Amino acid sequence: MQLTVNEARTFGGLKECRLLAGEKGLNRVIRCVDSMEIPDISQWLQRGEFLVTTGYALKDNSEALVQVVEALAEKEGSGLALKTRFIGEISRGVLERAEELEIPIFEMPVEMPTISLTEPLVRRVIAGEIQNSSRELSGEQLWHQQANFYMELVLGIIPSEKEAFYRAKFLKWPQPPFSLFVLDMDGFREQVENMTEAEILEIKQRTEKILRRILEKNGYTGVLVGRSDSFSCVLQGQQEAEALKELVKSMKDAVQAGVGMIVTVGIVEEVDSYLEIRHAHECAADVIEICRIGKRNEGYACLSEVLLERAIRKDGGNLYLQKFVQKYLGALEEYDAFHRTELVHTLQVLIENMGIRTKAAEALFLHRNTLLRRLQKIEMLTGVDLSDGNQLLQLGIALQIRPYVGGMPMLKKK
Repeated sequence: MQLTVNEARTFGGLKECRLLAGEKGLNRVIRCVDSMEIPDISQWLQRGEFLVTTGYALKDNSEALVQVVEALAEKEGSGLALKTRFIGEISRGVLERAEELEIPIFEMPVEMPTISLTEPLVRRVIAGEIQNSSRELSGEQLWHQQANFYMELVLGIIPSEKEAFYRAKFLKWPQPPFSLFVLDMDGFREQVENMTEAEILEIKQRTEKILRRILEKNGYTGVLVGRSDSFSCVLQGQQEAEALKELVKSMKDAVQAGVGMIVTVGIVEEVDSYLEIRHAHECAADVIEICRIGKRNEGYACLSEVLLERAIRKDGGNLYLQKFVQKYLGALEEYDAFHRTELVHTLQVLIENMGIRTKAAEALFLHRNTLLRRLQKIEMLTGVDLSDGNQLLQLGIALQIRPYVGGMPMLKKK
């Protein structure tokens, strides 16, 4: 059974709202309910959408509100409910345009929480969908709505886990717990700078098809949404880190082979609720930056693997951290820059090989005497005994956090 705007006025929060304009459109069918707070929402609207907003993004701009009404009409939306707290009294021009286009506009009571309006509507829409499966969203519509829902979660627009649950059920999202990862194309703008819009769109569509195919091939259940030059994936269940990395590696390889693009991926193994997706997305973005700054060869990492780097990155301007790195690496970096040597790299390889000099020499393709001379130079410049495990540990920590620490104090000239 289809839910019309007129019927929706008889229950829930909409019953308490005042109809301002668009009475001739009360027979419009509500197919989905969205709450959005971004200035340009036209690209996210869908057929039958009932839009709820505080109007904060539209304050002091009545023309923008007219554009929202026109976008709803163009996309065959069902109506608009808003609060006037931020936008003040709705202008005559907006109301006249709504009357002309037959788009119902409702004014919400100032004290009414958004969820009081959206939740009853979402429940009724879901009930109607269950009763009449022939009205299911098409694949393309569903993907678009899923992407819209993900964006609202990331922006923190959805106010409660309960509302998120009903929206997710309607959009066929998995239930928590989740694993989440974000794939971001490296240097995308530079690579597509001379391409046409059609060519760019084709790259994005081919990438999405590749990623979906790999998910299906590996038997994963979840949601994949694309936005600009990145793709986010929410997988049902909390997956093991190694399994996630194996999946991500296959995706990286396939995208590079299929469209010639390199992606960097941030993985978050544990997400316990829909509202936690906002924090998880932020963490995944941090992991991506850590992979790029730290020049991780794999191009992907799990959050649990880079907790130290993330903490340092969040506080990279800390003077004590800068002094710590300066103490152990400052003289080496200055010497390398002046003499075009590779003492820092030599030290890095030594530490990666647990201080075992024969293995370090092999990894660097150096004769052991050549390595010995380099290590003696490092000891002279730093005052560190490289045969001392504790001092080697301090150097290792300095090397690990160096990429995430801001500009260091200049060396004092003697």
